[in-house]
Amino acid sequence: MKHQKYTALFLAGAASVVISSEIYAAPINDNDYQPESEQFVTSEVISSSPLAHTPRVTHSAGAVETVPTITSETELVDYIINKMENLEAVFEVRYVGNTSDLIANKKLLQLIKEAQNENDYLLGIGSAVGYNASYTSNEANLKFTTSYFITQAQQKFVDAEVARINAQILRPNMTDLEKVIAINEYIVKNTTYSYSSSTTPHAAYALFKEGKGVCQAYAMAAYHMFKAAGLETHYVTGYAGEDHAWNLVKVNGQWYHIDPTWNDPTFSTPIPGLENFISYQYFLLSDDTLLAERTMDSRPNLPRATAKNFEVFRSIESIPFKFNGIQYMLLPEYKNNQFFFVDYTNNYVINSLNLENEQLIIKQVANVRAMDILATDHAIYFVDIDNRLGLSKVDLQSKATTRLYSGGSVTSIKLENGVVKAYNNQNVVYTENVTAIEADSEIKKIANLVNTIVLPSKQFKKQADELSNLIDIASVDLQNYLSADVLNQIKYIQQQYEKMNNLFIDPKLSWAPLKKITEPLKSWTVTLSQEVANTPGNQSKITVVDMFGDEIDVDITIRKEKIMIKPNQNYVDGVPYTLVIDGGLQSNTGEKLPNRTHLTFMFGE
Repeated sequence: MKHQKYTALFLAGAASVVISSEIYAAPINDNDYQPESEQFVTSEVISSSPLAHTPRVTHSAGAVETVPTITSETELVDYIINKMENLEAVFEVRYVGNTSDLIANKKLLQLIKEAQNENDYLLGIGSAVGYNASYTSNEANLKFTTSYFITQAQQKFVDAEVARINAQILRPNMTDLEKVIAINEYIVKNTTYSYSSSTTPHAAYALFKEGKGVCQAYAMAAYHMFKAAGLETHYVTGYAGEDHAWNLVKVNGQWYHIDPTWNDPTFSTPIPGLENFISYQYFLLSDDTLLAERTMDSRPNLPRATAKNFEVFRSIESIPFKFNGIQYMLLPEYKNNQFFFVDYTNNYVINSLNLENEQLIIKQVANVRAMDILATDHAIYFVDIDNRLGLSKVDLQSKATTRLYSGGSVTSIKLENGVVKAYNNQNVVYTENVTAIEADSEIKKIANLVNTIVLPSKQFKKQADELSNLIDIASVDLQNYLSADVLNQIKYIQQQYEKMNNLFIDPKLSWAPLKKITEPLKSWTVTLSQEVANTPGNQSKITVVDMFGDEIDVDITIRKEKIMIKPNQNYVDGVPYTLVIDGGLQSNTGEKLPNRTHLTFMFGE
């Protein structure tokens, strides 16, 4: 029996398909097929290599499972990809259908390759799948063996670490931008670019387990953390002087490039403080900006990054800088949704970038000249060039500058347990306790916000989310600083917020879509198909509830088949209300309304 045998290699994550070797026997034709007998035909390997070669993890066979039968090529490829996404070791499948193209002409090889090329996860883990096929003209038995650069146990560890870290660095109701800033900062500040990990440096496992890895590990760590944070993202490969990997991430509906590896540059000479070094030169860039200096591997379904809303981040300076023989690290400080940084190209002024402004622009904080800086809620502490490299601070509200220490050069500033400490090398030369100052500022913000929250109101959710964020980031125990009245108000707001989130109004039971009304005291008349008794029991089944599910004060009148509902207080603008008629409403003939029904409405233009 004539047959064909070949081996093929697909490098997922590289720019193109590479056929490493093909060995052909005599060509086969239709007469070679014997439908009644299986013939062992081929052994094929399809692999996804990383950006550099390291030993793979080879999985051993697990428990025996029932071999499924699949009858379409699409279902077959979906089945294979699903198994690979779950890091399955060995699996089998029976395919029923025309096999001449699928096996003999390598179509299955091409289909798997195409599916891998559109799968971020499989590209990022260096997935490889090999299979043996025995087939006739109309069916095939396929046995697949896989290998990856991560094991199932390691992937579980990664998933657990991502959940733990995200819970630690992300707050509820963070914006997309805030999430990306926090994740990028965590990866950069907790990872060293290195090939010397005990497991492959191309996998996110090495990064989370050992704090080491190369670009593939950085990009896959970001991929997992972005996805877990609810952000859309892609793993991207290309060439930037060498093979390279980074990410696309969607922020506020627009796609951007982010390269956590290049935001964590390496230095040839060890410098104290490099563990805190972070760059924003490759943070949320457009295609035009990033691809002017590198190429990106083509994948047909990757989105375009056309927006340039965050290119201003490239103005945030990060650099080791030697001044008067003293080595400083000019690094940005991120505090209360603002970046503060020294502009060493412009007379060492302190600049800020306020992310709460609709238009992101760089502004000067104060007319001072600085080296090292430290941001707190109320002030910027800085090494003051014009104070003989002593310590000064700028009040963020008044913009007033105060000299704090002039007795010699300050080499670094740190915040330790609520105390600002200025160092001359290893010696502490100045301290200032900021806990009370910070606490006072935090408490005032929380108390002021609590006093502005109105229940119900259309601003309630936004204000309650802001209150939750302030409480989460508070540096002190609120019980010790807030009055009992404010604490009780916070508790009530939190209870109402939970009720609002748990309130479920089933749209299937509504007798009409949402109604917009313009009368603040609009009455309602509901006409039923039968007369209803005007009894307290029936009246109790008719209510109007607000956004929290709390009943509002209304008068109910029942006249035969009509129900009249009149509110005794104005509806609040922009707040949804629901008129509810519960099941069990009884007609004069004793019949009962079988199911609850309702109408949701909202007052306002």
